[in-house]
Amino acid sequence: MSIDHDDPVFEGHFPGDPVYPGVLLVEAIAQAGVCLVKIASHNTVTEASAAGARVRAIKVLYAEFTGEVKPGEMVNIEVKTFEVSPFLSVFGGRIVGSDGAVRTTVIVEVYVGE
Repeated sequence: MSIDHDDPVFEGHFPGDPVYPGVLLVEAIAQAGVCLVKIASHNTVTEASAAGARVRAIKVLYAEFTGEVKPGEMVNIEVKTFEVSPFLSVFGGRIVGSDGAVRTTVIVEVYVGE
């Protein structure tokens, strides 16, 4: 994922020292995790299957921010499922910078229904 220099979130976060907001990093991990769950259950994700999915974040079980993500940085999103059931999925993920350093680690619980 490439962090765009022109993303409007940098205007107020923080003036003169822009940092990509942690809540958006958590959101990126959650979305990647939902895609992983959908791929695992259907072997594919189409626009139609994604549009019909009911997704609700239930709980952030753990979040640690160990480094900043700056404008123009290229990061990787890594996710792993811990539990998948018809009602809830638990997965973990991390944001890793191009230098290999972990910036964010998250474990989330999400409802992913049809």
